[in-house]
Amino acid sequence: MTTKHPSVAAIIPVFNGARTIARAIDSVLAQRFGGDIEIVVVNDGSTDSTAEVLRAYGDRIKVVTQENRGLAAARNTGVRNSVGEYLAFLDADDEWMADKLAVQLPMLTERTGAVMVYSDAIQIDSSGSVVYDFYIPPSQRHAPMLEEMLADLWNILPSSIVVPRWAIDLTAGFCEEFRGFFGEDTYFYLLLRQHGRFVYLDQPLLRYYRAGVEEQLGKRITLLRRVEGTADGADAISRTLANYEIFIRLVREQFGSRSTRLVRLTRRANSNQLVTMALAAMTSGDRALARRCCRLAIEQNPSNLKTYARYWWATMPPRLAVPLARLMPKRLLRSLAGPPFGWIA
Repeated sequence: MTTKHPSVAAIIPVFNGARTIARAIDSVLAQRFGGDIEIVVVNDGSTDSTAEVLRAYGDRIKVVTQENRGLAAARNTGVRNSVGEYLAFLDADDEWMADKLAVQLPMLTERTGAVMVYSDAIQIDSSGSVVYDFYIPPSQRHAPMLEEMLADLWNILPSSIVVPRWAIDLTAGFCEEFRGFFGEDTYFYLLLRQHGRFVYLDQPLLRYYRAGVEEQLGKRITLLRRVEGTADGADAISRTLANYEIFIRLVREQFGSRSTRLVRLTRRANSNQLVTMALAAMTSGDRALARRCCRLAIEQNPSNLKTYARYWWATMPPRLAVPLARLMPKRLLRSLAGPPFGWIA
């Protein structure tokens, strides 16, 4: 008797991912999996050479091109333009291991009521070196109950998940109010968990590529300078704040008082994000923008004393800050102003 393998749609959203998209697609093509795999790549308004990279794959992939609408909308577009029984998501800068689908699919097909399976990941830096051989902290290495997810920001990478189509239909997909890099996946998981249980596989089944500290700050600087033709980064900050506030509003509407702890943790995470932007602004020499980010971070989390110290540092005139910085231990300076330290010279 021949075993029928399920069909899977690999949904890959990409925006200006010419440097990494081939690696992601190749990792899907290399899957050791007996069923049918369709690859749907959503080109979300890329302005680099992403389209040229995608054309090289010919009919091995399906490409859907749209104006830039953000990750949530791109994933939803991919779902609508696919036919697989199961939906697996992959970000354009990540990479599946060859047995990912072969290991994960049985966890859904053999377990009644499971609405999602996900796994751990290996963290890789931009040079290709392993940063950590895990992504999920020890306290979260199990499939969560809904109440656990309402009490903590649960570490689940979108590139690790597989979802039955019938389950994603129940949630109406990813909320397209989100336009940035926070909230759209976490809120989707909360909605999905209401319709069934999750399955967690405590093994790394993908390579999650992340930037180092210096590179992250460099990306923040680029973002602050690039948005909407402005020079002061105001739109980038507004977008960051908007994502967190959208998330807070939605979870309050959906879960009421049960979400109180999650809202508090979200505000703390928002504050940390603003501090990162403050350090990026400080590194680029924009002290006014750094002060604004610090003020907003304090509003979100007034108990973090380090933020007050960073605000104080951003208010100090350069004629005083530069000689003082030369006397500081590098660890303290890094905490106040972020790397690198070229502005001291």
